[in-house]
Amino acid sequence: PTRFFVKGDKKHHQIDLNHLLYIEAYGNYTKLFLNDEMIVSHEKISDFDELLPSNKFLRVHKSFIVAIDKIKFIEGNRILINEHKIPIGQTYKSRINKLYSS
Repeated sequence: PTRFFVKGDKKHHQIDLNHLLYIEAYGNYTKLFLNDEMIVSHEKISDFDELLPSNKFLRVHKSFIVAIDKIKFIEGNRILINEHKIPIGQTYKSRINKLYSS
């Protein structure tokens, strides 16, 4: 699927995967960062981890999933997407290394 619905703000938002930059766990909520907005959802980050296609999205930290094609650069333990700096968790480091060592 290239789109899915997510409940947030008492509304069901249609999310286009092409506009999704990254997802951040936020307590019992999840923040979805899109090109031009941010939506807070009641879903758990693990639900998105299962839902999103693994060839386009990568879990890089226990609290973050990123869109692979939106990564500007990877520096040390951080990924830059637009102006957002996203940490890379130690246990996820080998997954990221596969992106540029294949």
